[in-house]
Amino acid sequence: MLLCVTCCGNAHASAADDAFELLGQKYLDDLTHFSPVNATLIGDHRADDRLDDVNAAARDRALKAYKAYLGDLSAIDRDQLSRANQVDLEVLRNEIESSLWSLDTLQEWAWNPLVYVDLSGSAIYGLVARDFAPLNTRLRSAAARLEQLPRFFAQARESIQPARVPKIHAETAVQQNPGLVSIIETMIVPEMTAIDPAIQERLNAAIETAKDAIAEQQTWLEEELLPRAAGDFRVGAELFDAKLAFVLDSPLGRREIKARAESVTNTLATSESAAETNPFAVLIPASTRLLSLMISPIMYGIPFDPSSSSVFCFRSTTT
Repeated sequence: MLLCVTCCGNAHASAADDAFELLGQKYLDDLTHFSPVNATLIGDHRADDRLDDVNAAARDRALKAYKAYLGDLSAIDRDQLSRANQVDLEVLRNEIESSLWSLDTLQEWAWNPLVYVDLSGSAIYGLVARDFAPLNTRLRSAAARLEQLPRFFAQARESIQPARVPKIHAETAVQQNPGLVSIIETMIVPEMTAIDPAIQERLNAAIETAKDAIAEQQTWLEEELLPRAAGDFRVGAELFDAKLAFVLDSPLGRREIKARAESVTNTLATSESAAETNPFAVLIPASTRLLSLMISPIMYGIPFDPSSSSVFCFRSTTT
């Protein structure tokens, strides 16, 4: 059925559809350039042996690429796309605009050391947590990434601006940075006897290199960053509202979302009260009914009418 639909869809695809699908595939192919670590996490294993570049040059390349993608998207006539591709275009546009905004405006790379703690841990965890390839292959990639940790942490230290770092972020990074050693000791070392001797030799050396780099980073976090961290952990209303819009991919602001949520809550409370007096009321878990009933009105403004949403009256089982 899926093949039939796909073939039929391609038979009637417009030039705009073809252009969009090519652009979408190009963007997916580029994910390993934006972040090899994140590519691994979503199942793209073409760059499993690479660790992200996090210096200014890499950020400049990403900014130029995102802007180029937005230009290419704007050149596609949305009205000539299939309905499915119109939706996908808006999803892709939001994703790229969000990435561009995060890099250029939010700039967590400059004030949040946890970005680098997370990337370094995910770089190794993503290779060993799932059996997506033979152990030799995955641990060879792990060795390659461990070898790149000195460069990665050096770039992180160059990028972080202590005066912008909130104290709580620095304190949390101090606590979490050693976790990478734990990942190595508990998820890599126990597997080393099962791999080829040549890979084992390389991995042993890579682990020592990595531990030295982690220790150096820990010293910097404790002695350089933490004492100088002076940023405000609050991002402010403007940045918060912008990030909320990207995360939810919705034009609704926080005040509108709150108002809609309160309205739906009041409506549900009224419905629940009515159900108490109805001898045919059906008792069902709130987790399975309330969530589905609330999401559409809150996020997309779809009218919610409990009297027509189900043939049953209902009330929550939660207290």
